[in-house]
Parts: sequence; structure tokens; C-alpha cells
Amino acid sequence: SFFRAPALHFPKTTFLSPIYTPTVSAVHRFVPSRMSGSWKTGLFGAICECPTSCYGWLCPHCLIASTREKFDGSNWCFNCLCLSPCALRNLVREGYGIEGSCCGDVMAVLCCGLCSICQAAVEVESRGPINAGKGAPTGWKGEFTVLWCLLGLCFPQCVVAKAKSDYDNSDFCFNCLCLNPCMMRNMIREGYNIEGGCCSDIFWSWFCPCISASKLVGEVRARGGIRSGGTIQRPTQNQMM
Repeated sequence: SFFRAPALHFPKTTFLSPIYTPTVSAVHRFVPSRMSGSWKTGLFGAICECPTSCYGWLCPHCLIASTREKFDGSNWCFNCLCLSPCALRNLVREGYGIEGSCCGDVMAVLCCGLCSICQAAVEVESRGPINAGKGAPTGWKGEFTVLWCLLGLCFPQCVVAKAKSDYDNSDFCFNCLCLNPCMMRNMIREGYNIEGGCCSDIFWSWFCPCISASKLVGEVRARGGIRSGGTIQRPTQNQMM
């Protein structure tokens, strides 16, 4: 008839083509999607835990190293030399998803450093390690860029802090003020399970800081930062450009 409705033609690939889903690879470190829960003990209550507090009184840095070693299986000697009480508290709090902030971490350490160390140690003893198992180590995938190398030559701490912030959404100012380049490189390398060791982290951070900073930025851009649920989200094409 004259008022015949027009025929509709759909492309054959509309219902047959597969839906694209971005590739997400697992990472051995669990990062919670939001802060929840609280510390098992109070700041001053942890000092009453006799074995832990006595260990902290005798050698605070040894307790710091032992706590992170139990937390994520990292190297004890490296932690003893490079990890600060403030960095330990922040690492444990964000790793377990405990409510708080970077300012609270700093204030807790300034108020009672030993209490803060013992609180983190008791928390790790109670909750256990966060690693879900590492696969085979992989090589570096990030590209070296001259621009980031020049910025790393002038502002190495800021460039490495930016890489750490892009890696796990941590606070940029806290990373600049409270974490040294060796520790940030170690956290990123072990988080991605990249081949290497603590000695290489120290060497590159101390003797070639600009190259190390550029490699870290390139690595985070190539692999993607940790978002939530213990996964690494692959960067989009726009993010890589």
C-alpha cells in the first residue's frame, strides 16, 4: 500500500560480533576498593603487647623490617635500611584498607613513633600477609623517554612520587615527603613482579636517578596502575599518548 512502513536492515555483525572486554591481569598485591575497618588495637594499646613492644624497644628498625617482610614478603635488610615508620604505617593501613589518611599516619608517628610501629606489627600478625602468590618474574616493559629523564634529572623525587601515585592512587605529597626513591622503586617493581633485586633498586636510585625515574613512569604507563580488587587496569590508548 501507499503507507507501507520502510524495511529496516540491520548489519549482520551487529548481533554476531563479540563484545570487546579489556584485558585485566592479576597482581599479587591486594588493594581494596575502599577504606573499611579499623585497627585491631589502638595507638597506645599496642604498646601493651609484650613480645612485640619489647622487640620494638630493643631495635625499632628491626621491627619495621620484620613487619613489612611478613606483610608482603619483601627483603628484611632492605626494609631495615630504607623503610621509615611513617611509610610502614601508611603501607599497612592502605594495604588492609583501614580507615585513615596520610596526615593521620604522620601525626601518629610524630605523637609516638614506637607505638605506631607496634600497632602496625600487631596488625600484620593478626591479619597475615597480603600476597596471593607471585608468578614468574617479567622484564621491564616501559619505554625510556628523554622528557621524563630530564625532569628526573631536575626533580627526581617528584617524578618518582608521580609514578608511585599513578601506580596505586597514593597521595603525591605524602610520597614526596615521606618515601625515598629506593623504596618507591622497590614497591613498584615488586608490585608488578619485575625481575631484579633490592641491590638494583638502590643502585639505580642513587647513581642513575633520572634514568630510574623515567623507567618507572614509563612502566606504570605501559602496564597500568592498580585500581581495586587486586587487579592492574590496562591503560587506554588515550592514556598512553
